[in-house]
Amino acid sequence: MFQSGFTFSQNIIVKYISYKNPLSSSEILEKYKNLPDNVKEKILEKALLKYKDQFTLYHSKAKSMYLFEGRKFDSEVDEEFMRGPFILDHYRDFINKKIILIADFVPDNYQVEIGFNEIKTELKQDTMTINGYKCKKAIVTFLGDSKAVVWYAPNIPISDGPSWFLGLPGLVIKVSINNELITEAINIDFVSDPIKINIPERENIVSYNKYRKGLAMKWISAYDR
Repeated sequence: MFQSGFTFSQNIIVKYISYKNPLSSSEILEKYKNLPDNVKEKILEKALLKYKDQFTLYHSKAKSMYLFEGRKFDSEVDEEFMRGPFILDHYRDFINKKIILIADFVPDNYQVEIGFNEIKTELKQDTMTINGYKCKKAIVTFLGDSKAVVWYAPNIPISDGPSWFLGLPGLVIKVSINNELITEAINIDFVSDPIKINIPERENIVSYNKYRKGLAMKWISAYDR
């Protein structure tokens, strides 16, 4: 449950869940129409299954990390098949204003980096109460031209949140991408002791665009069996 009456601290641990609103078979096939038929069939099989991804945000002053904790299924499925290639962990360096990604298909001596300046926010006047917190709305543009509706809590003055969604005047409570992928906070803990966060410093740096191009080829290869 969410806490109330807290004393503000710059050390915070937030549990998030992320899940997809189910699409119809025709919507899925249209979305991936340019992929080979055998790849589309396997994506369709995967996309129709229901699950929730679990993440934890650890924020301590000038650093944070958003870590993948696991996937919970609504029914028994082949978990290895369901896992698929996706980004695992996000680290944030608020001094140097960058996000560092440790991701599938990236060699151990590489890391993916994204600058805070690649994330654009547009604040709105809309308000909504979510899990007891009065939130305000923002439209966030990320990864080029992708957009999301984001709800943040000004009463929690920490400019952080899940995955790409940070830099707003309050902690991000809920994110909706195309009303399809939903991420929301389910538990917030304020802690007095600093949280140890080690930002990765690998030898080679890859841009997100280059990573995405490589990931697309790996994704097709993973399904082309």
